[in-house]
Amino acid sequence: MNTINKHKDTILKWFYLDEDDMTVRRAKNGYRGRYAKHDIVVPYRLCSHGYGGVHVPKTRTTVPYHHLLTILRGIAVPCNTVVDHRDGNSDNNERSNIRVVTQGINCKNAKMHKNNTSSVTGINWNRASSSYTVRKYIQGKRKYLGHRSSLVEAVKLLNSYEDIILADGYTKRHGKERSTTIPQGSTAK
Repeated sequence: MNTINKHKDTILKWFYLDEDDMTVRRAKNGYRGRYAKHDIVVPYRLCSHGYGGVHVPKTRTTVPYHHLLTILRGIAVPCNTVVDHRDGNSDNNERSNIRVVTQGINCKNAKMHKNNTSSVTGINWNRASSSYTVRKYIQGKRKYLGHRSSLVEAVKLLNSYEDIILADGYTKRHGKERSTTIPQGSTAK
């Protein structure tokens, strides 16, 4: 059982959602005056990815702020699911930007990895054949789509499978933004 469901009753007892559907407030006074009833909950930095966290009183646990908002909005978070930001912005917690999906679908909405050297997700340089290899995970299996001698031709090949890729749960945002710069000494052609 995930933490958010384990402490759902406590969360609903200690927090409530304001009329604007974005502001979380406290439903009770805190221990020894640490906070007052109806105070706005301000998340603190939970991790290096920019997600904010909120301590749940009397539980010794911390939940991510977007999980807290999801529960207070009445959206169920079943076991083996995660709360995903559609646009990848961890500060955008609007109802239209939050979705509850499996981890597999969440990975199909990820940024480009920092060790990507071809600047296109799903295409890598193959030294042995001196060509670009095009691969993609489709229906849970890694599919070989082909290889091309130039990056432009490899991108065209990947784009020809766009309908199949989008139908499998990938978003148009997948792999478009680079996490960091290309590592020095990369073999991108």
